[in-house]
Amino acid sequence: MPHLITINQAVLQKIHFLHNLMVGFLTVIGAFLVTAVLVTSQNLTIFFTKYHRQFLVRRLWGAGLIRTYREYGRYFVASWLLQGGLCWLIIRAQAAQTSPGATPGVLAPGPHVLAIGALLMILEAGGTSLLLLRRERRNMAQAIKEGM
Repeated sequence: MPHLITINQAVLQKIHFLHNLMVGFLTVIGAFLVTAVLVTSQNLTIFFTKYHRQFLVRRLWGAGLIRTYREYGRYFVASWLLQGGLCWLIIRAQAAQTSPGATPGVLAPGPHVLAIGALLMILEAGGTSLLLLRRERRNMAQAIKEGM
């Protein structure tokens, strides 16, 4: 009877499987976060390069941060609405595929998913703000010297 295992062995096999699954998920999440940071910073650089004259003139005339960067704010809100809508559709499709008697998965719709999305949005907004202010301060003197 080579296939009989004890309860402890079965539990250890399940723990090992879950550990490998968790490591895989954490690796994917880490890759997504690194990619998101790189894409956000690159997007910010491209956006700042495109609108740097408008931003510079608004800042020189004393406009506030919100008024100065309203184009980027609109883009930020639109991108998060689009991402949120796509995630909502994916989560609903996943919830529809689970059988009625099955327990919901990790990504089942719920308040924890909304909390994670809100946290990511806050982190991206904060990181974007810091990058934007750093880039603005670094390029302000150079843009004035160049004569726009």
